[in-house]
Amino acid sequence: MVYISVCIIAKNEERCIGRCIQSFLSASDEVILVDTGSADRTIQIAEGLGAKVYHFKWINDFSAAKNYALSKASGDWIVFPDADDYLPDINSAKALRAAIETKHSDGGAYAFSHTIRNFLGAGTEDSPYIDTIYCKVFRNNPRIRYQRPLHEYIGWAYENPPPFKMLEVPPKTFLFYHDGYRDDLVGGKDARDLAVLDGVERSLLPEIAQFYRYLGRAEEARHVFERYFDSKEKDGKHTIEPHIFSIELLFSLERPYAEIESVLERGLKDFPEHPGMRLTAGYANYRAQRYSEAIENLTFGFALLESERNAYSGETLLVSSHARLWGMLAELYALKGESDSALSAAKRALALDPLYYGALSLLATSEPNAAFAFLAERYDLSLEDILKSLIPAFAANRPGAVFMALFEKYFGLVRRKDINYITMLAVAGEHAIAVDSLISRYEASKFEPYLAKALAFALLSGQRVLLAFVAGREADTPYERLANLVLGKGSPKPDDLSAFVMTAHFALGFSGVTPQLENFASYAVRGFGSQALAQLALLLEKHGYYQDVLDIVDDALRASGGAMLAALAEAGALSAYRVGE
Repeated sequence: MVYISVCIIAKNEERCIGRCIQSFLSASDEVILVDTGSADRTIQIAEGLGAKVYHFKWINDFSAAKNYALSKASGDWIVFPDADDYLPDINSAKALRAAIETKHSDGGAYAFSHTIRNFLGAGTEDSPYIDTIYCKVFRNNPRIRYQRPLHEYIGWAYENPPPFKMLEVPPKTFLFYHDGYRDDLVGGKDARDLAVLDGVERSLLPEIAQFYRYLGRAEEARHVFERYFDSKEKDGKHTIEPHIFSIELLFSLERPYAEIESVLERGLKDFPEHPGMRLTAGYANYRAQRYSEAIENLTFGFALLESERNAYSGETLLVSSHARLWGMLAELYALKGESDSALSAAKRALALDPLYYGALSLLATSEPNAAFAFLAERYDLSLEDILKSLIPAFAANRPGAVFMALFEKYFGLVRRKDINYITMLAVAGEHAIAVDSLISRYEASKFEPYLAKALAFALLSGQRVLLAFVAGREADTPYERLANLVLGKGSPKPDDLSAFVMTAHFALGFSGVTPQLENFASYAVRGFGSQALAQLALLLEKHGYYQDVLDIVDDALRASGGAMLAALAEAGALSAYRVGE
């Protein structure tokens, strides 16, 4: 038989103490409540539920109060929830007890690390939440005690102890729910925590600040960092992390650059040759658009990383962001027009993150043969996923030889499989392949949008031979009749208007208002009359071409003597509103 004690410290927790105790009753054999000065019904509620109540004078030290509670517990194991923790249901309580009983015979197991679900916002169980891993379940051992006055943790309370064996509980074995971070409660906790911080040793403040930040309480994190930097204590334990984490936090809060710069200057004074500090300075300079300083600090930081005089070579801080920083340096060199340096920095970024988009985009602007040779040496271009990751970067800026070489490899692997890459062919000017691929897709599926897009690409290409290809399939579809209309052959049927709308929609979305689209519209107006004009105006309005709509409306008003279709009037009114007329 395993005897389990639930211990709780509380002050003015009548809102939640009953819920907490009741939820843990099935998992425990005794409940110890240590009250630190309640003026509400906390004590009466706890006693009414059978808890043993003790009193402890509050001395701004959570560990002291919790360790006093431990001294009163008689169980083999301790469960130590906060007053605003609770188990969601009876099954969780049973799972908690079962987990303890299963591991009790393992003499080397001292504690469980388990999941706590922290509800935010309104604090209800359908609110957003953050799951954290923590330890609130451990053996009752006089040498296991809480450490630190704030954000306390459990561990050995003597020098040179054995390893503290922590058993990790699978996430869904049992959950502790916690609603103490809900919006209407955090203000009171802030005042309490800040009072406790007066007694916290300076070296712990950055860790506490990071904890606040993790919980989304960025302003509180900023205040704790300020307390750290403003402290006059000189404990000889300065580290670089507070400077870097504080700078990242200030950027996330969109604080004035002068405030960021003061932290930056302090960090550079304390760590003038720390690579991480120099790289952080370069990042901050870049964000502030101080590009010359950014280049200087980034190049110095990377040089220090590779220098024999780097005294911090064992530290890994910022390593995960080195690819982004090399990419940033490549961009800065490109802005200066130093293409060789930009390309060199981009390749360094790709050595760390082979699919870093910004660096690939810069590589796309380099000499095609050299760029393709670089790709062929470092990437397996026979893999579909690799090609799909590379192609967008080489399609972004005037797609050329490298894009086509990559695309041909991709298309050879997944022919007629991915509509996005058929569109990329058209972006690269390979309209014939795109039209052929789309028509093949249509013939296999009879999915009409493929034929609409094929006609749109044929129109936008300006090549009559492609229009003839769409028109000459002898299937007598609306799209063939529209292609023939543009070629000056035949006439459309009334029901073909919807095919005109779909084709114009694809053409507008692909390249906006072009002479080819205007030509198509003029043929449609001849074939369908004012209905085509009205539908075109509605399309233009939806795509954001408001001035073009107003031009159409003006022309229609002049041609009709003031009368027009309701749809055309609606498009004109919406566009006039958009442009403020």
